[in-house]
Amino acid sequence: MHTILCLHNGKAISIALDEVKTSFPTTIGGIWAILVLFVSFF
Repeated sequence: MHTILCLHNGKAISIALDEVKTSFPTTIGGIWAILVLFVSFF
């Protein structure tokens, strides 16, 4: 029972890490785009 719980937690953690990996570059890209627009505007 305990091993099943550990496996489930490990899977949930890996899914969460994948979510961070996929959403992180888009966040950086968005911030970068705003910075570039801001710098080129002024």
